[in-house]
Amino acid sequence: MEVEYRNTLADVFRFNMYVLPRQRALQILGAAISLFLGHTIWSTVRHTDESLAMKIAVLIVLLSIILGIIGVITFAFTILSVVLNRSRHIIGGHRLVLHEEGIVETTSLGHHETKWQGVYRVVRKKKMLMLFITPISAHLVPTTAFESPAELDRFTDYATQKASDA
Repeated sequence: MEVEYRNTLADVFRFNMYVLPRQRALQILGAAISLFLGHTIWSTVRHTDESLAMKIAVLIVLLSIILGIIGVITFAFTILSVVLNRSRHIIGGHRLVLHEEGIVETTSLGHHETKWQGVYRVVRKKKMLMLFITPISAHLVPTTAFESPAELDRFTDYATQKASDA
């Protein structure tokens, strides 16, 4: 089975939005930052004469703004990485072939083979099929690369079966 597709910046963004929140280290870091910021903000507003509900509302709003800013900075670094061509092997044309032994990916920059034993997991989302090689790297196949939903189903089922059998 094979598919040809072109990854875009939007595909890389979708992948990062799927993978990054699921990383244990980032979850711990996010919890630590939230606790620190929450404590700092609460220490500031707890001595005011406002009601408890108002204090909690201020805490939630300020915490959301700060975490939003951190998210924007993270997104900016992702964009900067792509602009500086560090992701040029991801963005652009790809040809992915699934066969009995594993996966073969070909791009204008090279050729990469992975045996089925090296496939960490297969995840299908609405706009993307991800064949994970490690917990944080994957072959990203846009679902629009397939001519029909049935073709996408066959491709996904084959990859899932081969990865689980390995």
